Amino acid sequence: MGSFERDLRGLKIGQGEEALTGQLLPYALHFALVSRDEVPLARFAQDWGRAFADLPGWRPAWQKRQFDDQALFKTRRPPGWIG
Repeated sequence: MGSFERDLRGLKIGQGEEALTGQLLPYALHFALVSRDEVPLARFAQDWGRAFADLPGWRPAWQKRQFDDQALFKTRRPPGWIG
């Protein structure tokens, strides 16, 4: 993932934000490589996300952890653990 982000940054440096406005726009938005002031579609995507962010079903429901990490730690002690 890091090399992909670096390649996108390099493309932006070499060709400007316009190079990221086509098929690469979702990735450019994810890595915050395009300006909402310069790219209208980026502005639309960010405004759309903000408008629907608080609606039910937009985000996955918070779930309580299914395991007790303290109990897991007690049963699987790291090498060199004293106790």
